[in-house]
Amino acid sequence: MQCVRILCPFLAAWNNPFPPCKGGIQGGLGQSNTRSRKKNLPQPLLRKEGRKKATVASVRKSLVLAVFLVIRHCALLTCYNRIMITHITGQLVEVCEDHVVVDREGVGMTILTPGYALAELAAHNGQTVTLHTIFFIDGGQNSGLMEPHLLGFPRAEDKLFFRRFISVKGIGPKKALKALSEPVGRIANWIEQGDAKALKGLPGIGARAAELIVAELRGKLGDLAVSASAHLAVDTSRLTTAQRDAIDAMISLGDGRADVESWIEQAVASDAAADTVDEWIRAAYRVKTGSVVAR
Repeated sequence: MQCVRILCPFLAAWNNPFPPCKGGIQGGLGQSNTRSRKKNLPQPLLRKEGRKKATVASVRKSLVLAVFLVIRHCALLTCYNRIMITHITGQLVEVCEDHVVVDREGVGMTILTPGYALAELAAHNGQTVTLHTIFFIDGGQNSGLMEPHLLGFPRAEDKLFFRRFISVKGIGPKKALKALSEPVGRIANWIEQGDAKALKGLPGIGARAAELIVAELRGKLGDLAVSASAHLAVDTSRLTTAQRDAIDAMISLGDGRADVESWIEQAVASDAAADTVDEWIRAAYRVKTGSVVAR
């Protein structure tokens, strides 16, 4: 209701850009002698006066629209900020290129997910999972279209890293989500080590952005780099000979050991029918590409 009261004067200006004033004045001209004056004015001056009125009307309409969009944006932010969804637990029913779908009591929720987590979540397709979520609104006043989104992370420390990551100037939620193609612990280690060259290899992160990330976050991610890196370690003693041979073969093809060990461990839960080295290699690459389907 308060928004309506604020908008009323502007809506009136929309319908009548030149309202009458006291003393019979309208737009600075007396109503009684407006017609006679117009008759005496030459055509160029009449056209100029008409263009001036049209310009003023256009400016007022633009002002009304801008005020309306600002009020609507603030109202939506006030409403959405009350929605504090910290985590979601449900059945993982779909893993797509940039998001997952979690079924919660018959309601399917689309949750945007960073690339590094998709392969990990694909190994649990059809199972109950918990995602730690962040809510944000995509859009702005110029576009006039604002869409609410949920971001989901498999671990609480990943969510904490993301919050610190987007605190860097020029790194918004969508850009940060695209950049997280590597595990959070690895990126945190790069930042702590000041490795701007490695950061530059992340999608959407250029040399200048990489240097800015290091300058603003170095020394602030030590706890996350340690705790998140612990998730990268794989107990290879539980792996079979074929699985260990598959790891060695993939490393010889140029893949990193930490990545390969993680893919093999995830493949164990999703493709237990694999026996030979070749089958485990194929299963690991299915995890890497996010095309694993749990059995």
